[in-house]
Amino acid sequence: DICGYEGLPSCSSGISSTYADWFESQEIASYLGGHFATITSQEENNFLTTYFLEGAFSGKHYIGLVRYNEDDVWTWVTGEDFDYSSWGIESIELNYIATNTEGFWYDADGTAGWDSIIEFSPFGCTDPLATNYLPNAGLDDGSCTGSPVSALDFTYAGELEGHYYYLSN
Repeated sequence: DICGYEGLPSCSSGISSTYADWFESQEIASYLGGHFATITSQEENNFLTTYFLEGAFSGKHYIGLVRYNEDDVWTWVTGEDFDYSSWGIESIELNYIATNTEGFWYDADGTAGWDSIIEFSPFGCTDPLATNYLPNAGLDDGSCTGSPVSALDFTYAGELEGHYYYLSN
């Protein structure tokens, strides 16, 4: 999902200004800590069309909808359910999808050098014992407050079966 379209500050999206094919774009997104955008509702599609695809970002942009062969089903690169679409054509024959400035999706063979829409994990406090804990945060930004564990001495590393783990700084 594209975060931020309901004023949620917990995630960000952006347009990659590097013209690359689908495969190179996917590698760039992964390297940057993100993934191709997943668009799971009309509201998200409208948000992207309004805020990202008009003006300077016009043209086609890869998104994270793919099928790995012609007999396969469509899937988002994140594994999210595919239950919303905004097809701009009647016949889908190729395996990769790009969106345009009107918000319609078109098939592509993945070799064209286009921009892509990348979705990033949110930054925030990842310490569940802190008062400003952000459950959606994928990356800790050092903003945790109110934790019994000092952020100067330890960094939250994860949780397993109700046990919290910290790494010394």
